[in-house]
Amino acid sequence: MRKDTVSLRQPDDSSLALTEHNRCTNGALRKATRRLSQLYDGLLAPSRLRNTQRAILVRIARDRSPTLGQLAASLVLDRSALGLSIKTLEREGFVVVETDPDDRRSRLARLTPKGERKIHDSAVLWTAAQERFENKFGIAEAKSLRDTLAFIAAQDYDDAAPIRQLEAGDPLLEFNRCNNTALRKATRRVSQLYDAVLAPTGLRSTQRSLLRSIARSGGQTMGQLAAALVLDRSALGHNLRPLERDGLVVLDVDPEDKRNRLAKITKKGEDQLRESAVLWQVAQQRFESKFGAARAETLREVLAAIAALEFDELVEADTHLI
Repeated sequence: MRKDTVSLRQPDDSSLALTEHNRCTNGALRKATRRLSQLYDGLLAPSRLRNTQRAILVRIARDRSPTLGQLAASLVLDRSALGLSIKTLEREGFVVVETDPDDRRSRLARLTPKGERKIHDSAVLWTAAQERFENKFGIAEAKSLRDTLAFIAAQDYDDAAPIRQLEAGDPLLEFNRCNNTALRKATRRVSQLYDAVLAPTGLRSTQRSLLRSIARSGGQTMGQLAAALVLDRSALGHNLRPLERDGLVVLDVDPEDKRNRLAKITKKGEDQLRESAVLWQVAQQRFESKFGAARAETLREVLAAIAALEFDELVEADTHLI
């Protein structure tokens, strides 16, 4: 895995909650995933498939009519998120969902001939996305990163769970070809860890990252905040609304440009951020107990480099599924 050098501004605040810049593995994974999703979804746009949808079709074809539970587990998707994507694919006639004859409590996802053609017809666009990323990042480096991400996605982050080593021939490595899907799966797995640990605070990891970014900046325009977090404006608004509703942030008119709005953290938001720092640290340590602190630092630098990449012909991606 290649280690790129990324220039970082050191925070001035000595509080743990505000000195986490570039230390949150979950945040680093999310940013890199969003950047790569912009590339893959942008190039796949003519096929009218998002890369997540294409990954589901490819997985159904590969596993030959898996149950929805098996499909969710293999893609590290919760059942509700999988259900939303499956409904769209079913409506378009790409898949059929049927009762499992061996267990009538389960349902099977079966690819239709139209779905098979869609995989074939979108292959050139998907390959173009792969090549555009690997031309910037490196083919060998991308393969190494995918293997690392597969290891991350394979772990159970309960303290008592053993580390699962992936041997040559493991399906997680053998069918691990899509850079974007590998990032998404690892991001979902790590997000499950952070969200579960942070649950007592009432904050999801995405919301906490947003609060931390606003706190560090002292006030950012919506455009600046979206750029810093690699979020499109609609996804940013979706994540800001509950924070504003709960009094953790306020949106003020920018005195220098009244067309813009500034996001500022409130005293309540600062208290929430500070109080959640201990649980955030628990999640960090639980991840690093499986992956290693030094490896995690190197991984975050690589992910930061990916998030900073610029690709031609980018199309904004809907990041709600991340």
